Amino acid sequence: GSNRAAPEIPNVKIGLMVPPENANLPLVLFHGLLSSPQEFGLITHWLRNRGVHHSVPVVEGYTLATKLIDPNWRNWRRAALDLLETDSEDESPVILGGLCMGGLLAAAVALKTRRQIAGIVLMSPTFVYDGWGLSKIRRLRQVGYWTGLDRFFSVSEREPYGVKNERMRRWIIKDLQDRQSSAAGPARIPLTAVREGERMMAEVRA
Repeated sequence: GSNRAAPEIPNVKIGLMVPPENANLPLVLFHGLLSSPQEFGLITHWLRNRGVHHSVPVVEGYTLATKLIDPNWRNWRRAALDLLETDSEDESPVILGGLCMGGLLAAAVALKTRRQIAGIVLMSPTFVYDGWGLSKIRRLRQVGYWTGLDRFFSVSEREPYGVKNERMRRWIIKDLQDRQSSAAGPARIPLTAVREGERMMAEVRA
């Protein structure tokens, strides 16, 4: 990880709206697609100071730098389910959450897990690729899906990275220049992983 301090977020107040009976329940957060737990670095200190017990698991095939031979969203869900259901010996309730595609993964897990889900926290969930910073040729990805050529391509993250705060955006640009992954996620994502993300979107929307 980098030793650089993350920038402060100006004029932002964070509040956790949790019913009193759920205040001490564990919170499990899933990061974005092929990213890492460091995506939650800006809120980890805040959660810890308020006594919120939380974890950001490494999910096989979904977390950056884990095995990624043939991405499959069902494998991501299965790995996340295994982590959730073997994490505790009891059947205590848990709150699931996630950022971007991690929010969809949290929802997909909530639909299948045997654990009792006390709440879901979706942060900027991706239900469809319709962001204001997407490339105009994004529809061509469907050709790759249909032909199987998607395994030869990847999608490059580009400005504005889905971030409207200019100060944060400058920090992300600098971080991605210095390394292939930053707190905002990886610099490039294989098109095969994007395809599986869209399949997971469709499942959760349904």
